[in-house]
Amino acid sequence: MFTLLSPAKINLLLDIVGKRSDGYHNIISVVQTVSLYDVIEVEPIKQNKIIVECNIKNLCMENNLCYKVVSFIKEQFLVKSGVKILIKKHIPLGSGLGGASSNAATVLKFLLQLWKIKVDKSELIRLVSKIGKDIPYFFYNSCCLVESTGEKIIPLIPCWKNNPLWILLIYPQISLSTKEVYERFDIMLPDYKPKSDKKNILKWIKIGNFQDLLYNALQPVAEKLCPELKQIKILLAKGGFKNINMSGSGSTIYAVFNNEKEMFKCIDFLKKYSNYKIFIVKTIN
Repeated sequence: MFTLLSPAKINLLLDIVGKRSDGYHNIISVVQTVSLYDVIEVEPIKQNKIIVECNIKNLCMENNLCYKVVSFIKEQFLVKSGVKILIKKHIPLGSGLGGASSNAATVLKFLLQLWKIKVDKSELIRLVSKIGKDIPYFFYNSCCLVESTGEKIIPLIPCWKNNPLWILLIYPQISLSTKEVYERFDIMLPDYKPKSDKKNILKWIKIGNFQDLLYNALQPVAEKLCPELKQIKILLAKGGFKNINMSGSGSTIYAVFNNEKEMFKCIDFLKKYSNYKIFIVKTIN
């Protein structure tokens, strides 16, 4: 049996460029992996079948994205070997932290090595994009600029690469549906124009300008669906904390800190509000 760590991600920036004819949205996003992990155990088995078990009961077998990805790859590359996958979830569901996509990519990368499947990365991205648009990013697990529907990925060298940032993830214990958030976005903001410029984004990452970098076009929509998000932002601002943003389509709000002292000051402030789940993480590259 092999043990794998499957990291979460945050979107430092997420802007909507436009809606496509196929119903998906073109985006521009800066995505960063952080040190919150699901733990996955993978065991090769003799039978030609896929077994996926999870500590969350409704995420077993065909209900799990890992099952769909492994099934697709077995069919695509005519693999007759079987595998048993056990997933222990720590990344909250519907949190905008990419847990399911990370699990799928982590398992897939391992199985490609185990089964000695050689495939070009660009072809692999094309294939898995059919199953999940966020999966390709997790083949990189670093700070990346992500464009199109998620399959165009450029690794970046941020100014914090050798000096990881402290991040406080604040999860209101409410899940949000990515599909619903994007659908509401189209209804609420039909004339939305993107506010992000790639040249400026790259400059902000180079110098660590979080005041301008941190942005999420989906946040007003998510706040309508989950008013607690706005309350968390107001609360953090009241405590004098800056560099606050929402990850993905929600529901996690996070705050970025340059040092440990400021982060623990924020934790002490939030201790009065026990209904939030808080994770202390660092950026990983």
